[in-house]
Amino acid sequence: MYKNGYYVEKDIQKYREIIENLYKDFYHTTDNWNDASLSIRLAEIRFMDGKTDEAIKLLFDAKESMKQCISVHASFKSYSHMQRIINHLYELKPLDTSKMDFYDFYEILKNPAKASFNYCGRKYNIESTEEDDGSVSVCLDGIRYRSVNDMMMNAKVDGELISQDPLRVKDIEVL
Repeated sequence: MYKNGYYVEKDIQKYREIIENLYKDFYHTTDNWNDASLSIRLAEIRFMDGKTDEAIKLLFDAKESMKQCISVHASFKSYSHMQRIINHLYELKPLDTSKMDFYDFYEILKNPAKASFNYCGRKYNIESTEEDDGSVSVCLDGIRYRSVNDMMMNAKVDGELISQDPLRVKDIEVL
């Protein structure tokens, strides 16, 4: 509200105070959704203050919180939130290809790319391609998805959503 001036006069300082207090008072006391939301907002503030390392740490915390949120209650909103976290995170630091997880596919596949990974002992290839309209679609195991977010929400192996147990995704390699 204060950040963008919705129904009140825009006041960035007031917005900062609210987020700082909410983070201090409620972080890890409610649910993963709120933790991720607060971490993202505080990371944006830290970045504006020139505290990039602190912003990166907050975004990694947000990513972990959102992983938990998705594994318990996946929704379009939670996947979109994760995509936002990943976008912000890798705007601030390069992707470390030695420490990738399933949700890093948001970064890897946002442009045309090929990658592979193991899931439950089986190797899978995944590829993103640019469509005629400029959008990026994803093909995994012969199934085409309209976007990376669509793949995240709907990709299944043996009838199970990959995103419900992303820790089974191992050995991600960008080809």
